[in-house]
Formats: sequence, structure tokens, C-alpha cells
Amino acid sequence: MKKCLLWGIILLSLSACRKDTEETIVTETYFKPPVVRVKGTVAGRVTTDLGYALEGVSVYIGSQQTITGPDGHFLFRNADLDANGTYIRAEHPNCFHASRRIFPSANSTNYTDLTLIWKSSGGMISASEGGVVTLPGGAKVTLPPNSIVTRDGLPYNGQLLVLATWLDPTGPNLDELMPGNLVGINSDDREVSLASYGMIGVVLQVPGTINERLQLAPGAEAELFFPVPAPLLQSAPETIPLWHFDERDGLWREEGEAFLQNGGYMGKVKHFSFWNCDAPFPSSSISGRITDGSGRPTSGVTLRILFPSRSLTARGSTNSAGYFTGRIPTNEPLVLEIHLPCSGVASRNIGPFSGHADLGDIRIDDPAFSTLHVSGRLLDCGGNPIYGLARVCWSDGCRYIAADADGYFSERVTFCQGSQLTYFGIDTDALWQNGPRLLNSVIDAVLGDVRVCAPNTDSYIRVNLLGEEDLFLTQVQLFANSDSTIVYASRNDATSVGVGANIFQRRGIFQGVDVLFNYTGKRTISGEERDIFTSCSIGACPNSFTVIFTDNWLDWDGFVRGSFEGKLDVLLDNGQVLSDVPIHGDFRRPY
Repeated sequence: MKKCLLWGIILLSLSACRKDTEETIVTETYFKPPVVRVKGTVAGRVTTDLGYALEGVSVYIGSQQTITGPDGHFLFRNADLDANGTYIRAEHPNCFHASRRIFPSANSTNYTDLTLIWKSSGGMISASEGGVVTLPGGAKVTLPPNSIVTRDGLPYNGQLLVLATWLDPTGPNLDELMPGNLVGINSDDREVSLASYGMIGVVLQVPGTINERLQLAPGAEAELFFPVPAPLLQSAPETIPLWHFDERDGLWREEGEAFLQNGGYMGKVKHFSFWNCDAPFPSSSISGRITDGSGRPTSGVTLRILFPSRSLTARGSTNSAGYFTGRIPTNEPLVLEIHLPCSGVASRNIGPFSGHADLGDIRIDDPAFSTLHVSGRLLDCGGNPIYGLARVCWSDGCRYIAADADGYFSERVTFCQGSQLTYFGIDTDALWQNGPRLLNSVIDAVLGDVRVCAPNTDSYIRVNLLGEEDLFLTQVQLFANSDSTIVYASRNDATSVGVGANIFQRRGIFQGVDVLFNYTGKRTISGEERDIFTSCSIGACPNSFTVIFTDNWLDWDGFVRGSFEGKLDVLLDNGQVLSDVPIHGDFRRPY
């Protein structure tokens, strides 16, 4: 059932979701909740609202900045954080800003994802004449004539582009798309939880540019119309406070009010950012820990807290030690939902609470719910430790594990029983990850040394066999038709490699009769250089040989990526056959 999003409940990595816009202009007294300084690590991933990972996106925590890697991942190591609410934002010129406000624990890894929304054009308006732009869903932006100025405050009279988006408060993914979380500062400088009846984000831009933003002139007001979905009209008050998203600290701030008319709220605003119609509630804090059936902490578990009397909800996830914390409405009965990797939900009634609520350990016993302790060490090809991330993936999700300064990582992850697991090593400084490898253990996975070597090229194929690595950086080609996808490379020394699968435009794990591999090259064996050859074709590869494609062809960044792993017989130039030789590697090629 769709629920209007309460987002005053942010559990640890439980920040709400995000998206910002223009710089907010605030003239009133600026109040910020007390800061509680802690040191901690924040890891996560940036994607678009269409689900594509974005590389090269700037992510900020205060004055600290990092850049996302090939899979959209980011990492802040031992960062200065605020336990009372740390504001994280991601910026891309073609998107509304993504942001989230999390409540981190000291000396732990705190997880959060950010979703950027593509800026779509609401319409073109003449600044001198003004006009109305209607958005999908019925939201409206109305500009008065002669009311627009440039960033320098100069009058603007030409055509302007209205980039805007309306967020349905009953939408199932509102918590992934909205900026920050629904915690606000009211007009009395009190921190409150908020129940949203709709949001609109607006950017005014000079046509044909990316960063030439426009704003309302001093004293001018625009009208925003927020349609209220039918399920919420019965509880919608006649007058409701308006709140703008303050991009300085990731909080909503009360500014003005809106009035219910014609099935929605109409309000006037003096500047553009994200605007929200919200009913405020007194808030208090909540904390707890999620464990598996054996009492072991579980990281990255998604949580929701429902506010049944208002059909509101909040979402977040546990940190590396299984803990969550955040804010909830006081004196209200609530429901805690724990969403397991296998799409099951465990729920319990909690509250009402008049003050801080410590739920203690919450044990989940579910035969379909599994936990796995994963440990190892990230090293570059020179044997030096990598202060990066390990990434473990299963059929419907992934979990990042932060390594320490010596490259060691260790954490218990949750996944769906029976899922096939893969893992990556990620160098967050070189913005590089190795190809995925299969993870076969179902109890404890001691991965040992995970080598992450970063070729400085868009195209490559890397092959490891007989104790040596062969890296192809030129003549990397891609062949694809309706039957198969093959990545192939050759060199002038007659060395060549080909890897592929019986697929087209699809990610996945493929084995045995659905894959192919061949390699021709040289290796030093017993002190002598030998020409070697190994091959298996589609329909003839052993069941244990695996090719993993990690990208659909239509994914955002335009690359086909993957890895391969298995054992094949290798033929030497003297006729000798080496049986069951381990082979693995990875590849990348633009399509």
C-alpha cells in the first residue's frame, strides 16, 4: 500500500532521500540544531532515478569532497561527522542535486545511497510576460511578469527554461527521491518531524546553458500548486505550513503557508529551491540493533517505520555494526518494518514514546534470511594496501565493506538464502574496481588478498593464468549480434584473447554451455618460454567456467564490463597438456 512519507524518522543510514536545486536564499535568523562531532566512515552509491550508476559525480559532506567511481560508489574515510545529523549531497549538472541527512555512529561505517533526478523541462516562459508551467501529475509553477533576475541581480527579460519536478507524497519511492529527510526547523526554531503532502523542485535557467541560473527578483512572488492525491485529501488540513529545503545543512525550514483549494495546496514563494507542504509533529530519537537468529549484527538491512494514524513512513538501513538511530514523532503508535533481502518483511508494533526510545537488540529468525562474514585484504598489483571498498553482490542487492588503512576489511552481510554471490575490490583513490569474482562460501568467506590493478584506459582485457598476468590495452574489440556478445583483443606478438557469452544487451552470470573463452600467448614453464593455447566454445565450455557481465548495454556510462573465472586444459607447443589450469580476469570496452 502506498503511504505518504513521514520523513522525520531517519534511522542511522536512515536518512531520507534527496534531491536539491538552486541555492536557497534565506534572510531570516539562521538556527541550526546543536552539533555532536564524531569520526566515522560513510560509504554509498550514486544512481539516477532510472537506476543507472553515475561515475564522476561530486559528493560532499561539509567541506569534504570525493568523486564517485565506475559503479557510482563513494567513500569518506574517518570523516568529520555530526551524530545529530550529517548532511550528504551529490551534484551533477544535468540533475537536481541528491542529498540525504544521516545520523552516524562514531567509529563505524555508515551506509547511504543517493538518487539523482534528471532535470526535465516543464516548459519555456517569457520573463517579461510571465506564465504558467504545468507538470505531470497536475503540479503548477506560475511566474509573474518582469519578476526574474540573473545571479548578479540584473533584470532578465528573455525566454527562460523552467526545470521542475513534482514528488507524489504517496509514491513508493518518495524516500529515495526527496532531498534530505523530513526533519525541519519550524518558525519557533524547534526541530520537528514532518508529514509531506507534496513537494515541488524548481530551477530557472537560461535556455541553451547548464549553469546560468535565474531567480525571482527581490519582492517578487511565484505561485506553486501542489496536487494532493486522493488518499490524503481526507486528512489534509485547510491551511498547511510551507517549507523550503535549506541546502546549507539539509534541513527543511518553515517559510509561509499554503491553502487547500481545487484538490491541492496553493502557496506563494519568494525564491526557488525544493518546496514542501508538511504537517509538523514533535519529535524524539530512536535507536536499536538488528541481529540474525544467532544474535550476530547485520549490516545494510533496510528498515521502515510506519505512522499508521497518518499513513506515513520512513526508511533507512543499519550500519556496519547493525545499529540504527534517528528521529520519530513523539506520543504516536508506530510500526517497525524490517525488510529482508528475500523481499520478506518482519514487523512489530512500537510506541508511543514520549522521549528517547532504545529498542535494544531485535533478532530476526527467518530461514530465507542468511548472513555471511566476509573478510580479506585489498592490495594493488605492487602488493601495497588499498584504503578502499569491497563490494559483495547477490541476485537483488549489493553491500559495500570499507577497508582500513592497511587494506583489511571484515563485516557480516545479509543476503537471500540460495543467492549466487560475487565480490569486487574497489580502489576509491584510483576510481577503479576489478572484475567480479564468484564467492562460493555460505558461512564464512575469507577472501585473502584481493588484488585491484587499475589500467589507465577505457578498454582492456586482463587474463591471469599459470602465475602471470597478461593485460591487453589496445585492439580491444566488441562483437555483438542477437546471439552473443564477445570482447576480443590481439597483439602483434600473436597473443590474443576472447571472452563472451550467449547473450545480448543483458547483465548476468553465465556458465558452461552459454559462454566461450580462448587464449593464445606465451608463458615461462620450467625455465623455458612456451607458446600456449586454451579454448572452449559456446556449447562446449565446462559447467564451472563462468562469465559475468555487470552492465546492460543501455546503462548510463556506455561500457560493457565483466569478468571470467574457471579451469581449462592448456596445450603447450611441445604437445604437453596441463589439466584444469585456473584462469580468471576481467574486461571493459565501450559499446
